[in-house]
Amino acid sequence: MSRPAPTNDQMWFAYREHLVDWRRRPATVRASKVVLHAFWGTLQPRPWHQARKRDLVAFCGRPGLKPASSLHYHKRVTAFYRWAQRTGRTGHDPFAETAPPPAPVQRPRALDLDQVGRLLADVARDGRLELMCWLMFGLGLRAGEVAAADVADVQWQPRPELLVRGKGGKQRVVPLSAPVARVLRGWLARPDVPQGGALVGRRGHDGELTAAHLRPVQVGLLVRDALRRIGIQETSHALRHSFAVTLKRNGASVLALSRLLGHSSTAVTERVYLAAFHDEETAAMALLPDPGGTS
Repeated sequence: MSRPAPTNDQMWFAYREHLVDWRRRPATVRASKVVLHAFWGTLQPRPWHQARKRDLVAFCGRPGLKPASSLHYHKRVTAFYRWAQRTGRTGHDPFAETAPPPAPVQRPRALDLDQVGRLLADVARDGRLELMCWLMFGLGLRAGEVAAADVADVQWQPRPELLVRGKGGKQRVVPLSAPVARVLRGWLARPDVPQGGALVGRRGHDGELTAAHLRPVQVGLLVRDALRRIGIQETSHALRHSFAVTLKRNGASVLALSRLLGHSSTAVTERVYLAAFHDEETAAMALLPDPGGTS
């Protein structure tokens, strides 16, 4: 007699253990749970292992679903079924040949240099916030990378650089530009800044700086609020976009940008950041004269 297939709940608990063992972020685990349970809900009364290709197509193609959400749902569901087949929980991956939805074109929310200058002037009175903004605009760091940075990650010899702890446990080394190095030296020289632990730490109940790390969401909100104080309705991530777009306009190669940003490939950099230049390319083509004089 064949054993009955695991239930939806049993499969989720097993998959959750897999995600935790692979050190996936809590947000990733939660997102996977929400998407998988929503998908399995559309299969009722069929169980998880009787999913078909058309079920996923319908789930990811619901009216009103944004392209980014459609792609996100597709990735979560197909990752689960790949794992289920690989671990012997099912003999067939119904989505092995299913192509993902097209990735949406993402245009950077880059600020112009005048806006960045206004922001940096406004936060200059708050050394901790000023450093956060410089790490994002001057090094292209994400909010989570700013939050994870330690004092020990700053190296001055043989060249000024910062060890960045990025997504998925990946690390990269980013050289410090002169302005960022200046701000960092000033910050670390302050007597109220702990000489170990978090580079930009939390404040205690007494308002004093501590060596404890801020959460990524706290970093993002602090910078976002600073942007809104000067009338800019953007998130903190706009500073990372501004870093990339500014360097590209000044001649940086896509490969160099990809490494500085910690992208998995140059394709990610091109899709996300170089889309900002499409309008400029179109305008440039309009400047080409017609040798025949017909226009």
